[in-house]
Amino acid sequence: MIRIRNLHKSLNGQAVLQGIDLEIHDGETLAILGKSGSGKTVLLKHIVGLLKPDRGSIWVDDREVPKLRRSELFRLRRKFGYVFQASALFDSLTVYENLALALRDRGYPETEIEEKIHQILELMGLQGNEEKYPSELSGGMQKRVSVARALITDPKYLLYDEPTAGLDPVTAETINDLMLSLKSRFRVTAVLVTHDLRCALRVADRIALLSGGKIRIVVPAEETLKIKDPELQEFFRSLEFRA
Repeated sequence: MIRIRNLHKSLNGQAVLQGIDLEIHDGETLAILGKSGSGKTVLLKHIVGLLKPDRGSIWVDDREVPKLRRSELFRLRRKFGYVFQASALFDSLTVYENLALALRDRGYPETEIEEKIHQILELMGLQGNEEKYPSELSGGMQKRVSVARALITDPKYLLYDEPTAGLDPVTAETINDLMLSLKSRFRVTAVLVTHDLRCALRVADRIALLSGGKIRIVVPAEETLKIKDPELQEFFRSLEFRA
């Protein structure tokens, strides 16, 4: 379980997170919904210890993340797979080499690395692309490689940072389908940050609304559009949502 308590963070003198309280339950997919610039990615970076809070704290598996030593933090991060908004693939490496990096870092033998890469590419529908470079792939294929890289180390937690951002509607829908498939197959605990309401409604078990530096509400995904609060309804209308 991931627990966040009274989390505050300012960047460049501007308050971004202003008292976040949130729990992510084991095995669920929680979508954190908010406008661009609302602090969603900042919150993700706190969960994996890439940022330290000004106040408050984060616990992952009962370990207080900001208080961990560097070696402890390194071990904790191995429990996470992170899908970056811009895919963050190494342009000078092939798809195969991008996927092999984390496995080699963990000491996997080359025969097992080859087998795991073959399996994950088949799962992602990317067979035959092993020797291609990121620049030779479409945006949707790059995103799938990024998801493959996050999954290949068998993480307990999976973090998605704006997985459909910059994609056309058809490609975005294929990424939504992929996330749903992975959710049922792997049962990892997933945190999805997005300003794409359609994505959140399709993929998440619960939706948390981040606005004004705080979590305004957490509800089951199917109840989100039933909320009658006028301010929240206006917020939803401002998000990227295609009926």
